[in-house]
Amino acid sequence: MEKEAQQSLKELQDLNPEVRLHAIEKLARDKDPKYATYLIDMMGDPEWRVRKTAVVAVTGLERNVALVEQLIQVLYQEGNVGKRNASEEALNHIGPVALSPLLVHVRKANKDVKKMIIEILGEIGDAAALPDLLALLKDPDENVRLAATESLGKLKDPRAIEALLSLLSSENTLVCFTSVKALERLGNDRAVDPLIRVAGRKGVERAVLEALGTFANPAVLEPILNELGKGTPRIRESALKALVDHSERVAPDRLAAIIDRLRSSYDSKTALFLSGSLDHPDEKIKRAAVIVLGWMEDSKAAAKIVPMIDSPLRQEALGALGRMKQHMVDVLLESLVTANEATREGIAQLLGEAENRRAVGALIRLLGDPNGHVRQTAAQSLGRIQDPSAGNAVLDLLEDEYISVQESAIQALSLLKTPEILTRLMNLLDSKKATLRCNAIIVIGKMKAVEALARLSFCLKDEDPTVRRSAVEALSEFQSAVAVPGLVLALADEDSTVRLAALSAVAQHREIDLLRHIDPLLTDESIWVRAAVAKALGERKDPTVKTLLLGMLKDKVGAVQIAAMEALGRFRDRRFSDPILEMTTSADPDVVKSAVAVLGEMGEPSVAQRIQVFMTHANWGVRAAAARSLGKLKDPSARGSLDKLAKEDPDRLVRQTAQWALDQFGTRP
Repeated sequence: MEKEAQQSLKELQDLNPEVRLHAIEKLARDKDPKYATYLIDMMGDPEWRVRKTAVVAVTGLERNVALVEQLIQVLYQEGNVGKRNASEEALNHIGPVALSPLLVHVRKANKDVKKMIIEILGEIGDAAALPDLLALLKDPDENVRLAATESLGKLKDPRAIEALLSLLSSENTLVCFTSVKALERLGNDRAVDPLIRVAGRKGVERAVLEALGTFANPAVLEPILNELGKGTPRIRESALKALVDHSERVAPDRLAAIIDRLRSSYDSKTALFLSGSLDHPDEKIKRAAVIVLGWMEDSKAAAKIVPMIDSPLRQEALGALGRMKQHMVDVLLESLVTANEATREGIAQLLGEAENRRAVGALIRLLGDPNGHVRQTAAQSLGRIQDPSAGNAVLDLLEDEYISVQESAIQALSLLKTPEILTRLMNLLDSKKATLRCNAIIVIGKMKAVEALARLSFCLKDEDPTVRRSAVEALSEFQSAVAVPGLVLALADEDSTVRLAALSAVAQHREIDLLRHIDPLLTDESIWVRAAVAKALGERKDPTVKTLLLGMLKDKVGAVQIAAMEALGRFRDRRFSDPILEMTTSADPDVVKSAVAVLGEMGEPSVAQRIQVFMTHANWGVRAAAARSLGKLKDPSARGSLDKLAKEDPDRLVRQTAQWALDQFGTRP
């Protein structure tokens, strides 16, 4: 290893930067502090990639005072700016460990090094630096004072507020500007009124507006709107960003008041400024303009906003256009002619939100769009508008290549309840395509078309199990009195997924006597049907149910046993404690885990001692279940075992669960 390290040290001097990079990476893997000097030297390499890699290597070493001192000494070396910057970066990464040595040096260093150390202290962000930074506000060097001001903002310590506020009155514009930015970072509401008082000061207007925008305080609204209405173009841009920043910080119920206040002063000059800002190269200004134009429901800007649907500002554009409602329908329809697929999808969504029947024709045409997302959105929008004339066109989507489009068509058709649609749907029940038969059945169910019940019941004999399952789901939409015969018939279907769907439907109707039809399903060949039977029984109150569930504990499959235990647990009957405790002897850890968990849910304190045994189980899930159950049972005798589990268990989740359990006991003795 030593020989390899020596070779790496030699390679640090190689003319090829790739060789130097590789050498640094090899030395970094050892993390040996004796290489610190060599790695720090490489932070002055002429190749920036080498410098960056050296910084990473240095910060990967043990972070101690000796390393920090070496890095601080680099700050004094004036010949290599890159190396000094790299050292500053490394100290930023090292963080609080570097704090004490930095504070020692900031009190004695020359002004240039002092400034760099101050910047590092700000990045570290430790409040212990506050007294020194406050003292440095009186340093004879202006750059040092400015750096201290900026770093005080980064500390975000409210104790700095008075000192920073006092700097707002400085005759030096740069000092005032820096204090404004620091107060913005600090985010203390005490700064709001002082900032408003200097809002019109030349040289800091924009900084003050941007700072005010970061506060939720309602007092900032008037000065922001004042500059938005009459300021210079650059100041209005800052006011615009500040207005939106402020709106995104206030409580939702305050937004309406902001919009109402803006409307009271909204004029053609402001509208023209906002429209022009839609072409601004700054994305933040452009975004703010879109949002505010939406607030004002200014449909004159709609044509310029529509293309932004296919841009990073898509959500903002859709939100703004959506607020314009009926006023932007014509613009949207015109834009469809040249719109790309992403924009067409957005327009289809907006036309649905407008719920304007003038859009129906265009939306019907979009049902034939080559893009599936556009077809899906067009179908959803036609469902919202609920124009019966769209029914036939939407019906064609029931055999679309994409399931998501089919589902949207189903939802839309269920809202377009017309005799013509129902007639076509009934005809589709004879289709040779199983997908079409399924979709038609589902729509008929959602329409609750009683006149189609006989046909739906007939579909329970379809050769395709997916069709039969769809018929079951459709029948479950109807009142139980008319649906029961078909659902009961489906309980004996040859396909387990159909039986499962029928069981789920029957279980939803509490007025149906489930026990009359359950016997064959208790021994169903499908474990999922048997598990569903247990779940359904657990939701009934009939005493016979308990006997059936106890019998299901003897099922050979763990999933069924678990379902039966969970169902029994809902009764919170102490007579079931022993049968469930017996399940903890299972060889299946999932069954054991479930049994332990159910015992805790039942709240029977007498089982606590038995549960403690499972805190040493080999399976982490069982141990976690035991800890959780003991926490719910609050057995005092479990404290010691839980405390040990919380401290020593190898699994993090088990430790956390044990600690949660201990917390349930309240104040510890």
